[in-house]
Amino acid sequence: MRIFDRSFDLTDVDAALFAAVLAKQDRLAIPIAQVDPDGIGSAMGLAAIARHLGVESDVMYAGSFGHPQTRMLWETFGLGDRITRFSGIAPESSVALVDSSQTKDARFGGVELSPAIIIDHHGAALRDLTGDRFHYVAPCGAASSIVALLGMMLSVPFDSETCTLLALGIQTDTFGLTGISTGPMDRAMFASLMETGDQGALYRLSRFSMSERAFSIVQRLLTHKAIHGHGVLVAQPATLLDESEGEYLAFAADLLSGHKDARLVLVLGVAGDTIRVCARTREPSFPLGEVLHQLFGEGSGAKPGSGGACVILPYVLRGSRRRDDKFRVFLEQLEERIAALELP
Repeated sequence: MRIFDRSFDLTDVDAALFAAVLAKQDRLAIPIAQVDPDGIGSAMGLAAIARHLGVESDVMYAGSFGHPQTRMLWETFGLGDRITRFSGIAPESSVALVDSSQTKDARFGGVELSPAIIIDHHGAALRDLTGDRFHYVAPCGAASSIVALLGMMLSVPFDSETCTLLALGIQTDTFGLTGISTGPMDRAMFASLMETGDQGALYRLSRFSMSERAFSIVQRLLTHKAIHGHGVLVAQPATLLDESEGEYLAFAADLLSGHKDARLVLVLGVAGDTIRVCARTREPSFPLGEVLHQLFGEGSGAKPGSGGACVILPYVLRGSRRRDDKFRVFLEQLEERIAALELP
């Protein structure tokens, strides 16, 4: 791989500390909160680094591989033999979070995790690097970029599959290296990874097909929308979604982000027993993370331009009421919270 510019925030000392923290773990649990290419790529990249340092790991996912692109990833790279559904953390395992820094996530059942390692790019920058933990959040375009950089600094020989997964994570989360959060690390790591990555696989995975059902859901989202105060556009599908269909919200959010009257786009729907939210804004300085936290609480996260949330319906809204009735109450409460926002 090429010699890359090391004018990034991470130093050789940081990389050595990361390796020391990782190497002292008996076994590593790597739960993926958001099943998307960046979550998958950064998790598989971290597992490769752990393996290089003699540490076994278990990669687990919450939710489902419902997005057509992640289903292609599942089949192309045989992930069924390498990733399991999250069912808890084994007592002997230490936790490593990638592409997320939420230690209490609804997608993991709201269980409080105590990770030894955090590698993320959502929210405020964080450097909590000690002998016992490596918690690092950097304002870049993809968590896969950070994992790739750490691996290269430690001379980890990523194979072609791992390079392709990491590169796809960078490509998708930076909107093809054009997103507002894209930085020098993302561009450098993508170029370095693709010296070994599979260009043919990257091409195929970037051009996935969608079912008629997916197009129908997106169409409903594009028509069932309303502009609220402060230029907040809210879209919802008017019908309940299967758990795997929550992945389609992002397609509509990307399209609606171009609406001329919208400062913030919120596309949401009930998928299973949770409310999934996909958020977009065209304004680079929009305080998206702060706004999502005000609207949806701790189960939210954002980087410049995009974000999301996963909310378990409050207990008081459960009981015997139908899910669509609960969602209607939630939307009424959301409208009140939107009206109370104070935006610059």
